[in-house]
Amino acid sequence: MKEPEEVLRIIAEAARGERPAEFKQYGLRLIQPFWSDLPHCNIFACITPDLLHQLHKGVFKDHTVSWATECIDGGAKEIDYCFKAMPTHPTLRHFKKGISLVTQWTGTEYKNMEKVFLGVLTGASDPAVLRVVRAVLDFIYFAHFEAHSDNSLSRLNDAWTDFHANKHVFVDCGVREHFNIPKFHSTCHYESSIRRLGSADGYNTEGSERLHIDYAKQAYASSNKRHYVQQMTTWLTRQEAVQRFSAYLQWVESLASHVASSNAPGGDSVDEEEDMDSGDVDNTDWHLDPQPTAAAYSVAKEPGLPNTPVHSLQDNFGCIDFVRALEHFLRHSSGTQALPPAAQNITSTTRFNVYKRMTVHLPSLRQVSSVPTKDTIRAMPKQATSGLRKAVPAHFDTVLAWEQSGDDRQHPLDGLCVARVRAIFRVPDSYGACTEHPLAYVEWFTPFRTPVSDIGMYKLSPVTGVGQEDGPFVDLGKCFG
Repeated sequence: MKEPEEVLRIIAEAARGERPAEFKQYGLRLIQPFWSDLPHCNIFACITPDLLHQLHKGVFKDHTVSWATECIDGGAKEIDYCFKAMPTHPTLRHFKKGISLVTQWTGTEYKNMEKVFLGVLTGASDPAVLRVVRAVLDFIYFAHFEAHSDNSLSRLNDAWTDFHANKHVFVDCGVREHFNIPKFHSTCHYESSIRRLGSADGYNTEGSERLHIDYAKQAYASSNKRHYVQQMTTWLTRQEAVQRFSAYLQWVESLASHVASSNAPGGDSVDEEEDMDSGDVDNTDWHLDPQPTAAAYSVAKEPGLPNTPVHSLQDNFGCIDFVRALEHFLRHSSGTQALPPAAQNITSTTRFNVYKRMTVHLPSLRQVSSVPTKDTIRAMPKQATSGLRKAVPAHFDTVLAWEQSGDDRQHPLDGLCVARVRAIFRVPDSYGACTEHPLAYVEWFTPFRTPVSDIGMYKLSPVTGVGQEDGPFVDLGKCFG
């Protein structure tokens, strides 16, 4: 960070022809700075971080992604192939055509790429490249914190220290000769700026760029593209007038309804301050329940794939050994070894009503948002082209499941295991099990052990055989009841 007085002195010396060495070193020009006469102004302290252009677009997309791509055998073609092979998720953009053909990027696309980029490089890149990319991503995510502590800022600096410790891989691969890049240099000032001016999200230009849609793109689309500046100004003026008048009408309507209720028989109003002092005010709406509500789920009223035979569940859904596993589940759930007559003759032609997806409603996390989270879990096979309908690939989403409960967990992942949902279906009541809720056939994965050092992620693989004590079937009623 430069000092205003020193910069003014160097410019003055250069204007007198003294040629100070710092003039070229600082990149100065012979101009009169606009801030030279502003009292109590340190223009260099006013320069704040910009997460969108400095980190997402600059450090990550323009530089890190480009350098990492050049370090991989196959280059952009291999990166595109890895992006296409990444599993999909309803809330995550899937780059089904890769990233090399995308010309106009948005902040949302940068963030979606960052979520999977380390996984894209895993197995196809040098470990040193993985460490550099992980350090850059860690720095970006720490910089996005809405509230910071000394610990978080220390982790922020540690991430950038890891970057400098491993950046030599780009020099060794012949990708870079130096790292004297302004957007990389700006990361050195993030900690001091956050301590002085607050968290970086308050100065991110992503919010103001969102207004381009309202004030520029929509206004331009409403014009006839000729003399559009005047037309855009008129359109915006009218939009603002409509908004102001709408706000006025809402105020009048609320005022009229209040007066009407006060003048109604028996509707004598009580002074608000007296009502508050009387202790008769119901504060229910202001009470925050300290215990979040339990998670719930929902499925469609009618199954999307009715009368699906068992052989289709085995061949198209991947429900291996479905009949034997279902018989084991029915015996275990009923507590008897004898199966009901209806369940004694389950064959490959037996049919079940199968759902394509389910929605899990998770309680809100107060540290993040007061809005509950809705997560969609899909379990559907691929569908071939039919008439005008395009082919749809298979979707079998993975989930985190509680393997055991308790408050003695020492790590956030303690008691959690990973499973892939293969099918969601209903068992007829005649089968003897508690069939009020659907069942889910899941494919269990190996437990979390030690993360891979270079990427900090866990390497998992499907469990061969049953894998869990209760087998591959999960009663959704027990999970969300």
